[in-house]
Amino acid sequence: MKLATEAITVTRTAAGGYVNGRYVAGTVQVFTTPRGNIQPLNGRELRKLSEGDREKDQQKIYTAFELKNSDVVTRADGTTYEVQAVKDWTGFHQAHYQARLTGIEA
Repeated sequence: MKLATEAITVTRTAAGGYVNGRYVAGTVQVFTTPRGNIQPLNGRELRKLSEGDREKDQQKIYTAFELKNSDVVTRADGTTYEVQAVKDWTGFHQAHYQARLTGIEA
C-alpha cells in the first residue's frame, strides 16, 4: 500500500550562540520536499497529550527524512505546524520517521 504524500516546506533554525559576549541568532534553512504524509492524531494519541495541547490543532507526519524538534512545517495551503516528539523508525530497513505537529496560529 502506498500512502499519498504532499509537498511540504520545512523551516529549520540553527541554535544561536554568543560571540564576544553578544548573542548571535542561528541561521535559518528552508527546504521543500515532496515526501510528507500528514494525518490527524487518533483518540489514543490525543488522550496522551496534556489537556491544553488537546485543544490545539494536532496532526502527525510520516517522512523519509528526519525532522527536528522546533522545525516549522508549512503545507501547500499555508497551514503551519511546529514539529514535536520525533520518533525514528529506521530499524525497519528504510528511513522512516514520525513526528507530532502542533498548529501555529497566524
